[in-house]
Amino acid sequence: MNMLPDLGLRQWLGVAILIVSTVTWLATPVIFFLDIAGADKVAWASMSYGVSLVTWYMCLPLLGP
Repeated sequence: MNMLPDLGLRQWLGVAILIVSTVTWLATPVIFFLDIAGADKVAWASMSYGVSLVTWYMCLPLLGP
């Protein structure tokens, strides 16, 4: 009994990229509670949010019709 849906490689890749996007998006607010300098917090949070946006827009055409 196979519990996984029958998706093609394109859709599996889209789901994997969506997971990366979600994890980086959820990590962005956590960065502000780390014990690093203020400018470094802003830089790391900006990079995390940027990676989240790029991966989100990468997954959209892969998961679309």
